[in-house]
Amino acid sequence: MCFLPPNCIFCTHYNHGHSGSDRDCTAFKEIPEEILFGGNRHTRAYPGDDGVIFSLNLKRLDEYAEFQELRTSILEERNSL
Repeated sequence: MCFLPPNCIFCTHYNHGHSGSDRDCTAFKEIPEEILFGGNRHTRAYPGDDGVIFSLNLKRLDEYAEFQELRTSILEERNSL
């Protein structure tokens, strides 16, 4: 099993625990598990998000690129099994 950080930490709307919770953002008081655990990247509307979707925090662009490369590599390896 591999644990990658949620896509959320690279989003401009993520609160990074400033509210006392590591599961909230502008779109959600509690980020749904499907999004938090990677089942949905939240690049399109999701019930309850009030139209706020993933928006890449450009200050974290390099980290995000590394994350996406790692994620792609893991998915390719898993699909080849």
